[in-house]
Order: sequence, then structure tokens, then C-alpha cells
Amino acid sequence: MRGILRYLGLKRRVTATIPIAIAQAKKNLSWALHDTVTLRGQWQLTRRYWGHLNRDRLTLHGPRANRQLCFFTRGYLRPGETPNQTHLDLEIVLGEASEIQLLMGIVIAVVIPVVMFRLFGLLIVIFFLALVYGTTQWNFTYYAAEIRQLLCDRIVAQHNET
Repeated sequence: MRGILRYLGLKRRVTATIPIAIAQAKKNLSWALHDTVTLRGQWQLTRRYWGHLNRDRLTLHGPRANRQLCFFTRGYLRPGETPNQTHLDLEIVLGEASEIQLLMGIVIAVVIPVVMFRLFGLLIVIFFLALVYGTTQWNFTYYAAEIRQLLCDRIVAQHNET
């Protein structure tokens, strides 16, 4: 199932270079993730992120898009080319429950209209699949940028406070 969703482009790779030494970046990120991070936007619902850093491996859960799809981020911190640089390499995917929910919704949306309306149902299915795919791609693009900015800001803001 993961292969199908990855084939459809339902994941994003994100990288960032942060101008802080890796030891300080780990310390700052661990401190920033010790509690849930809540973001509120003017046009969107409240988004919550939670996670942890285990050595160099980052695990971040959230947000829930449209109260349905939940994103999962995993990645690594690694030293940069200079002592005062840290690279952040992330992969953002849907959580397993969200993958199953998305596929079940698509299957139901495909079967019911085709059985009930035949040819017209096929047109409904094509429209629905395009809508779901476009919305999911938009969410991935938006949240990939937000997650990258959130993590970079948390590391740098904590660094500036110390």
C-alpha cells in the first residue's frame, strides 16, 4: 500500500541548512519538542505538532489536515560542511491510519457511483479522484514548507534566547 501512495507522489523530501553547530541544534530541537507545538493561522484550523529527537533521528507527528489526514515526518540532523552548520533532512508522509482512510475513501467513491450511475458515475469518479489528489498534493506542499520553517525557527529561536 505504501508503494502505491508513494507512486502517486504522496510524500515530500525536505532539506534545510541551519547556521548552528549540530550539538546546539540537537539541544535546541530537543527542548523545543518537549511539549506540543501549536500553530494558529488566519485561514486554517489550529495545527498541532508533537515529536522527539533521539540522537540524530527526528520523529514529528502532525498536523491533521482537514481533520482527516495526519502527517508523519521522520528525518535526521547531520553536521554541515563547517562546524557551525547543521543539515536537516526530512521525509514527510501520511500516517498509516491516514493512508488506509484515504484508500478506503477512494475505493468507496469509485465503486458506489459506477454501480449506481454507470457512465455518469465514471465521470463523477474521475472528478472526485482529481479533487482528492489535488487537495492532498496541496496539503503536502503547504505542510512540507510549514514543517521545514517550524523546525528551523524553533532551532534558531531557541539558539537566540540562550
